[in-house]
Formats: sequence, C-alpha cells, structure tokens
Amino acid sequence: MNNSKEDTSIAPVPADAAALTAARDEAALWQSRAAYLQTQAQRAEQECGKYQEQVLTLEAQLRALEAYAAELKTSLDHAQAALEMAQRTTAPLPSAATAVGRPAITDIVEQLPRSADPGNQYARRSLAQIRFLVLHHTGSDDPAITPQELAELHVKDPKHQWPGIGFHYFISADGTIYQTNRLETVCYHVVNNNPTSVGIVLSGRFSDAMPTAAQIESAAGLVAWLLQELRLPPESVVGHREFADQQTDCPGSTWPAWKEILLDKVRRSGQMTRRPIYHYVLFWQTDTAWAEAEWQAAMRYIARFRPTVGFSPQEARQAENVTIIGGPTGVSPEVEDMLRAAGCRVQRIAGKNMTQTRALLDAMARDGQRFLPTSSVSTIS
Repeated sequence: MNNSKEDTSIAPVPADAAALTAARDEAALWQSRAAYLQTQAQRAEQECGKYQEQVLTLEAQLRALEAYAAELKTSLDHAQAALEMAQRTTAPLPSAATAVGRPAITDIVEQLPRSADPGNQYARRSLAQIRFLVLHHTGSDDPAITPQELAELHVKDPKHQWPGIGFHYFISADGTIYQTNRLETVCYHVVNNNPTSVGIVLSGRFSDAMPTAAQIESAAGLVAWLLQELRLPPESVVGHREFADQQTDCPGSTWPAWKEILLDKVRRSGQMTRRPIYHYVLFWQTDTAWAEAEWQAAMRYIARFRPTVGFSPQEARQAENVTIIGGPTGVSPEVEDMLRAAGCRVQRIAGKNMTQTRALLDAMARDGQRFLPTSSVSTIS
C-alpha cells in the first residue's frame, strides 16, 4: 500500500507564459485606451465641425459688417462733403439786388464734332445735381488750340472716342468763352464726378506759367455767373487735381496761385455782399406748438445737407437761401414775401400731406438735390 499523499499543488507557470499574459493584459489596456481616445477624437472632430460652421457663420457676419462699415463710411464721406459745402460763410452768393450778369458766351455746341454712333452719347442730368465747377487746362503747348481741334481729339482719337468734347466751356487765350456742351450734359472730364460737375477748360499748359489775364478775367465772370445760376458757393470751385481720386496735375502746378486771383475776382463780381448764412431751413412755431411733424419729415434732408435750422423769420433774413418746410398754415405767405423782399431766395417744400412731404425731402436727400429747380411751392401727386 502506497501511503504517499497525492501532490495537488499547481505546477509553476513558465516565465515566458507569464510575460505573455502580462503583455496581453497590457495590450488589452492599450486597446481600451485607444478606443477611448478614438471616441474622444470623434467627439472632438464633431465639435471642430461645429466650430468650423460657427467660424464660417462669423466670417459671413464679418463680411456683412465690413460691407456695412464701408457703406457707413461712404455715407459719412457724403455727409462730410455736404457739411463742408454748407459752411458758406466765407463768400456767399450775391443777393437779388446785386445779381451777376451773364458774361459774353459764344455758343458752338451744335457746331462741334460728335460721335456718329447712336449708342455712344453723353447722358443727361438735372441742373440740381451739379455741385462743382471744375477748372482744367488743355495741357497743350500751343495755347492757340481751338475747341474744334479739342473736340476732334476727344471724338476720334483711339485713346478717347468720346461722344463729344469733354468740357462744358472752353476759354481761349484771348478770353473768349465758348459753350461746348449744355449744362445738362454729363460729359467726360473728371472720372467718378462727371454727373455732379461742370467742366471749364482754359487753353494752354499752366505748369510753369499762369493763364493770361484775359483768361482769368473771363473765367471769373463765367464762374461767378454759374455760381449764381446754380446756387452754389465759391467753395464749389475746384481744380481737377483737387479731387482725391484723380492723379493729375491739371490745371497745372500754378493753379493754387491763380485760383486765389480767380476767387477774389468772383467775390467782387456784381459787388457781392456777405451774408452770414448760406442756407436756412425755416419751421413754424407758436406759443403752444411747433412743427414737430415737419421736423421729423425733414430729418434725412437736414442730415444730408447740414443747413442752418430754426424757427425765426428774422434770423432767416440773413440767409442767401431759405427753405420753408410745410404748407402756408405753418409759415405764412406773408413771411415768405418778407423773406423775398429781403433778397433771400425762398423755396417752400410741401406735399399734399406730411407723408408726401417726407417722401419729397427724402428723395432730395437721396439724390443730393438741395434745391428744386423752381422756387414755388413744391407738391407731389
């Protein structure tokens, strides 16, 4: 009988088998971690996608804001220009009692060469759109160049091929003034500013020498008369080179010197008197009420042109131009007559109701039209 006990102990695991088990356990752990990280990566990718969508949305919003900012800047530039144009205290227009006479002008509009192409014609405008009188020189070394020769160049030269001559007036070396386009014509002389400007060209090149005395005298007479007829201040007189977006020396490097001579003659034309206010917008008021509705209707017009605004007919008498807002039940016809007798140019803006008045004033502000062509009561149907 074998009395030895059975050995029930577990045989020892070989060292390499233990290492394999540990490696498997570690691999399983890393697989678990990898699965976790993959899940996190997927979540992060989803979040990234959401953020990318938000970025695209924000970029679109930024572009819209930039466009809006550009639009606001343009509006601000226009408002600044209107403000500068409204500051007319240096040399206002002549009163009715000291009107500037029309200078001698030779009309050759119909005699100059024009494009034969019906599709190549100058556009038209209303006189109320005009804001600037722009002085040019022909740039020719020959001061005897004629309007006909300049028109030929503008119409037939391959560099131009314009509908016609690019200026409204031509002043020769001897001081003769030629009208070469109607004022309603939008001709080519100041890129980006043609619809709002009148082009006046003097024959010659003024890089070293100034225009002849006869040219300056005639230009001053023409400019003074146009300022009066178009209801513009002397600040509207500029040289081609003064526009910020123009890269030109025109009307020559001597322009600053003869501009002062020109404007001095303009101010003296017709014994021009100084008035402290260029444009006054007059509203009605009583002891218990005031023109609140008219005021609201005129807000865009006032913001566009920056006139002097008030309720005093006596103060309005000091202005060259007076715009009355609203019908005769507000500012009376007697006040209107008094202002005209004082030498003011008076215009009443009134629709059939306040909605129409607002619509008319808003349209004038939008179109840059400070005054309507007539001085009578203005209504819209």
